[in-house]
Amino acid sequence: MKHLSVGSRWNADLVAQLHEQWKQDPKSVDSDWQSFFEGFELGLALPPKPGKAGAAPASGGVDAVAQAKVLAAIHAYRTLGHLQTKTNPLAEPFPHFELTEKALGLDTIPANQVFYTGDFLGGTNLPLSEILTKLKSIYCNTIGVEYTHIQDGDRRRWLQERVESSGLRANYDAATRRFFLRTIVQGEQFERFLHRTFVGAKRFSIEGGESLLAAIERVIQRAPGLSISDIIIGMAHRGRLNVLVNVLGKKPEQLFKAFSESYVPDTTNGDGDVKYHLGYENSRTVDGKSVALTLAYNPSHLEAVNPVALGRARARVDLQNGSNRSQLLPILVHGDAAFAGQGIVMETLNLSGVKGYSVGGTLHFVTNNQVGFTTNPDEARTGRHCTEIAKFVEAPILHVNGDDPDSVALA
Repeated sequence: MKHLSVGSRWNADLVAQLHEQWKQDPKSVDSDWQSFFEGFELGLALPPKPGKAGAAPASGGVDAVAQAKVLAAIHAYRTLGHLQTKTNPLAEPFPHFELTEKALGLDTIPANQVFYTGDFLGGTNLPLSEILTKLKSIYCNTIGVEYTHIQDGDRRRWLQERVESSGLRANYDAATRRFFLRTIVQGEQFERFLHRTFVGAKRFSIEGGESLLAAIERVIQRAPGLSISDIIIGMAHRGRLNVLVNVLGKKPEQLFKAFSESYVPDTTNGDGDVKYHLGYENSRTVDGKSVALTLAYNPSHLEAVNPVALGRARARVDLQNGSNRSQLLPILVHGDAAFAGQGIVMETLNLSGVKGYSVGGTLHFVTNNQVGFTTNPDEARTGRHCTEIAKFVEAPILHVNGDDPDSVALA
């Protein structure tokens, strides 16, 4: 009994038994239950905040077990909501059995009964139906978020507050949305031109993942406001040509020459590699400030660019005696199969917090193709998501529907 998880399916008698057991000896139950019951008792003791108009405040007569079930349902959505999101453009979400009202023990509770929401939405009192509606709206929409695996309480609560206060809703103005649209259309037109002009040429198109361009552009546009002046990108082949031209500003004619059958590369400086391996450096002016952009050269070996890009980032930090770590942002772009399947991903993540290798944090994008060359996900990995490996460094993970560019940019 002691090791029963808070997220387990509810049994009213068992919850009551654990509650009584905790009151006699708090250490007789797991730490999760200790925290849960402490918060529950605190919630009942605090004066309720006003809820939605017409909602009566919870009274001392509220069934304690029913109240506990509601607080546990909030925890369940925070933990499992990402399993029921609308993040797959190719399929509708399938209801997760642990999030059904029956599994949560809420099926016998009147929908209009008012409950205290704890640390959800500022601790207001709301009807059960409204609590569930808000939970589904935040945690089961086009952005799925995983953060409850983070052990640092301050970091976890900060993320939780950001997620729930924003509702994970993008409220961009018309000008910003037009900017995203223009970025995506430019990317699509670029790929169509390459397809028509260089028929059959190997190019590793970004088609289907154009929202990545909007996401990277959003990062660049926000960089000056965050005092970031240097961005180093490491990515594989898919979408690389598009990023070279439409993000880093490489001249299209320079790239098109590499498609010509008569093209002879200048190998005097060792730059005679194929076009989708080449890197580039440039700078862009954003809000009157210069942002240096670097795309690292990339071999055919999947994910091998990761330590190269991060090594360059660390070298730049060291050259400044470690003073510019917050001014530099490494970005790594992965494919789903490679991120889950290549050991170098884990090795690089493992060094991320080691003093001699840390770069102060890296932003990872994983383009989920839902296939690895010819291999389906269920034949390639054990985890539900291709990003499971990132949990061991307690990184927050956001899953986003690629057909919703506003949400991609928000995430």
